[in-house]
Amino acid sequence: MADDFNAVGDFDNAINYYKKAHVNGDKLSAAYYGKAEQCWIKGDLETAKTYFELSGNYKDSAVRLLEIFYKLGEISEENADYKGAI
Repeated sequence: MADDFNAVGDFDNAINYYKKAHVNGDKLSAAYYGKAEQCWIKGDLETAKTYFELSGNYKDSAVRLLEIFYKLGEISEENADYKGAI
């Protein structure tokens, strides 16, 4: 069931069912990664950061985390929050 949810982009349910079935590894990481991408698209960078971190070494999650940190720095700089930007 979790695989089906993951295939259609329902990552919340996929994550839930993978956890209930004690499935780890690439399947769960893929669901976390997909959820992170959804959050990124919506502009919810903090939640995206959390899910990219949970996805571990899946695909390019480490690079995506750096992109989020960079974007958060840009936002802080735009808001004259120079300490936050650093």
